[in-house]
Amino acid sequence: NDSLFADLILPVSTCLEEQDDVGCSQGDAVPLYAISDKAVEPIGESKSDYEIAVQVATGLGQGYADALTGGKTVEEWIQTVFENSSINNENETNWEEISDKCYYLFKPRDDWETIPSGLREFYEDPEAAPLDNETGKLEFYSEPLAEGFPDDVERPPLAHYVTGGPAEEGWSHDESLEGERAKKYPFIMNTCPGRWRLHVQNDDNTWCREIETCKVRWKDGYQYEPCWLSPEDAAELGIEDGDLVKVFNERGTILGGARVSQRVIPHSVFMNKGSRADPIDTHFDRGGSTNLLSPQGPISKHCKGFVVTGYLVGVEKVTDEEYAEWKETYAEAFDRYFDPESGPTYESWVRE
Repeated sequence: NDSLFADLILPVSTCLEEQDDVGCSQGDAVPLYAISDKAVEPIGESKSDYEIAVQVATGLGQGYADALTGGKTVEEWIQTVFENSSINNENETNWEEISDKCYYLFKPRDDWETIPSGLREFYEDPEAAPLDNETGKLEFYSEPLAEGFPDDVERPPLAHYVTGGPAEEGWSHDESLEGERAKKYPFIMNTCPGRWRLHVQNDDNTWCREIETCKVRWKDGYQYEPCWLSPEDAAELGIEDGDLVKVFNERGTILGGARVSQRVIPHSVFMNKGSRADPIDTHFDRGGSTNLLSPQGPISKHCKGFVVTGYLVGVEKVTDEEYAEWKETYAEAFDRYFDPESGPTYESWVRE
């Protein structure tokens, strides 16, 4: 998705094309540590992220490259990672064994058959089996947050609902239905990862697009990202299921296909994040990429996260007259090729 906005695009290899890497699955049912080898040769001129970073650093000066690599090859770094891992001991394995075998299955605890499940030990005796935090108890009030960030009004030490407010009062965002901006943008946008894709990957999957709730095909033949509204809000806005709608705030405008459902609470709209961008103009997207509307600042004053959901938008039905005006004003964008079943494709963007 980001390649549409890039000045330079470099071919990056997949894990199957890379000579050496470390893999682990410590959170899975069978914890595994492995050293992988490439399965196929790199396609074209593609290189790994690490190789690209080293070449860029080298172009800036050898000192930058040395600082990045630490003077070690990839193979040497893999050995260093292993030597600093928890399995590098006489009870587990050693470098000679794992470099030859290339994988290691973690040994279970000797008492694995009798280990109580979940937090049972803490439940039965919290003093003898404390949790892994400062107090060893369930914490509803965070002393570290209170001491370290006393002026962070959006991330207080006691988790509770906050309404947001103007920047002069210390807020990073005013994205609440109780605030002034809600008079202009009266809906809370809720987003989450799409059921039919992983972020933007598989957004062009034709099998998934056959599912009614995956996309909404409008009369222009384009498959728009669903925008879910409550029946009450849809009726007030004059929107029916299947209509083309625009979702907007001061940051931009995206298009979507209306889906009306009682599963959506009034004064909110729901769109999955990760829809492939299909820019019509700056801050105007046909593909329904919700990132265009999200706040540009961090989650809070001291929490440098992406505000992916819970922000204010307006919603309106797109009339035939407005659509015709867009087609004339943005003729190049609306004339851009798209596959009726998979959306914008390679041919839509690569010109020669």
